[in-house]
Amino acid sequence: MDKQVQAFLESGQLELYILGNLSKEENQLVEQWIARSPEVREAYENLQDSLEIMAQSQAVQPPANTKQRILQEIQENTAQKTRSWNIPTAWILAGLLGVASFYLFFKQHQLQKNLKDTKAAYAQLEKDCADQQTQVNQLYAERSQLLKVNTTRVALKGNNKAPDFEAVFFCDPSKSTILYTAQLPTLPANQCYQLWGDKDGKMISLAVLSDNQTPNLQQINYDPAMVSLNVTIEERLENGAQDHPNVEQLVASQVI
Repeated sequence: MDKQVQAFLESGQLELYILGNLSKEENQLVEQWIARSPEVREAYENLQDSLEIMAQSQAVQPPANTKQRILQEIQENTAQKTRSWNIPTAWILAGLLGVASFYLFFKQHQLQKNLKDTKAAYAQLEKDCADQQTQVNQLYAERSQLLKVNTTRVALKGNNKAPDFEAVFFCDPSKSTILYTAQLPTLPANQCYQLWGDKDGKMISLAVLSDNQTPNLQQINYDPAMVSLNVTIEERLENGAQDHPNVEQLVASQVI
């Protein structure tokens, strides 16, 4: 369906036209839509049918002696008077009641739709706020750890293989550890920086460093029995990290 046609049908103008609640100019505009758009014409006819059905369903059956009373009144009139058709008042009221019921039904439908849209938007907003609060809490915890007086700080500087490499290792007494990478020189897409810890003469993989080119905080696994931290350039794996370091590609090392 054309977007303009859909927007017109959702505007409520067609319903107000049927109920006679539009100005002359607005009536002309609606009639133009009915004349030129098959979709609008079909919706107009459906609304007319619905209104007729509702009016019939709300109609009040007149009293049983109504017909007799009308005939009696006609007979009492003079022969010179022109015969006219009289519509029972109850039927007129029933028709008006049907129109009013249709209008209220239409407004209720609109309100229910608006309420549903509002609830959905509110639920999404709540989810976004919760996600942001989680990120803020995590960031606050990381920053708090960095600012503790008794947090150990170990600087890692790159050698001639990566002279621009800079990172700082933070470890507090609870052994919760964070690695702050200030700058990671760009590597080919098939390579990555990998952090290792020296424990009992063996290199243990701690983390594959993030590729972010901006300052970044990264949680790492750490064992207090480790005596040094080392960074090597390794071949990037699709999942996981290398099991053994390429010592020929060592770019940073620091005793802790």
